[in-house]
Amino acid sequence: MKELSELKLETTRLSRQIGIIKKWFAAGRIGLLLASTGFGKTTTGIITIRRLMKIDPFYKNTLVVVPTVYLKEQWEEKVKEHELINVRVIVINSLLIECESTKIDATLLILDEIHKYVADEFGKVYDCVNYNNVLGLTATIDFADERFNIIKDKCPVFDEVTIEECLKNGWVNDFTIYTIPTTLTLKERLTYNNYNDKAMYYQSLFGYDYAMMMKCLNKDIATAYARSINSEPDKIHLAAINGNKFVRLRKELLYNAENKYEIVKQINERFGNTKTLYFSQTSKSADRITELIPSCKSYHSNLNTIIIDKENGEQVGQIITNKKSKTKLYYINGVPQSKLNSKIYKRVSKDKQLETIMKDYIDNKFTNLSTAIMLDVGADIPDIETTVIHSATSKALQDIQRRGRGIRKFEDKIARNIQIYVEGTQDEKWLKSRLKLIPQKYIVSVRSVLDIV
Repeated sequence: MKELSELKLETTRLSRQIGIIKKWFAAGRIGLLLASTGFGKTTTGIITIRRLMKIDPFYKNTLVVVPTVYLKEQWEEKVKEHELINVRVIVINSLLIECESTKIDATLLILDEIHKYVADEFGKVYDCVNYNNVLGLTATIDFADERFNIIKDKCPVFDEVTIEECLKNGWVNDFTIYTIPTTLTLKERLTYNNYNDKAMYYQSLFGYDYAMMMKCLNKDIATAYARSINSEPDKIHLAAINGNKFVRLRKELLYNAENKYEIVKQINERFGNTKTLYFSQTSKSADRITELIPSCKSYHSNLNTIIIDKENGEQVGQIITNKKSKTKLYYINGVPQSKLNSKIYKRVSKDKQLETIMKDYIDNKFTNLSTAIMLDVGADIPDIETTVIHSATSKALQDIQRRGRGIRKFEDKIARNIQIYVEGTQDEKWLKSRLKLIPQKYIVSVRSVLDIV
């Protein structure tokens, strides 16, 4: 039986959600809801569908577009739970493929994690569907970024639920962000200085305009820019290629700085018994964390198909495909083989692994999960206490999404977000940039894992 305090929280949140739906109707049934992770955007969408079905005599169907398979499964569970009919949930990539031959009709189009639909390819979603009404959902969006102009045009903001409102009403857990610095090894520092100097040199040729440098990877744009500054097109194009190369190398070095992994091990020693989610920028980093932490699993899109011994159910190897030749090798107990004996072994695909890993993580069969970008959005696991940012970009939106995985309301939970960075490098600048919108009262700078509460 629910406590009175829990019922009060649910009542106040439901009241706010109903108020949001009224505002959406008043806005002409077109608009974007900005709502903090943990508020209940999916539930708001479900209530909207139910309300539209009830009052619109011309209602036929709803199409929900999501960026990941995991989010698709979450939505489908909610739709089933609420016994809604004529509601289809589709991943954006599948929608774009389907729409190559025909458009899809929808009385209501819901775009979950709408900030994902701004790239040239994903932006086509607005033209793929014949819709009468549209509801966009996301935690935050940076309208200073011109890439989001399409959202301003197609789905303008009609209401916002801030993290402060959620904390005040107890809809999400209180949280603390801990920033903890580390350093590069001597060898890494020498390499970093080399990469950084070259990256800055090439950026200087573009007036330190990084965006312009990246645009000049396109020869036509490089030619136009070269003419505008009275330079040679080939020189500008080559500078853009080299600048991009050294920026990428600098990123990879910072993402995989050795001392970051030492801090990861210390965090696990201190908080490994709590449900913890590690975020990295690459699958390589995610797998390295998994190797370092006992009973940790990797969760990313680059998992190889694994080989299971049918007799005992144990994993004995994996299938690795050569990227150039496309040929497959079956590694069993570390030994490559050209064929697999299907009488003894069975294959488990990446998708099946991801499904099993997530189910086991939710069921607390293990407490540490290491991911690379894949769970930045949509992971609804309320009992996650610790989120660790091992590597990240400068984007505040990514940080808000990742941190949001750990602030969903759960009884007696201490929500801590730990951000590891290499001080005195570009990594520290990325940290400051992604946290710049966060009130200082939520941020605690520490020098050691022992200082984290």
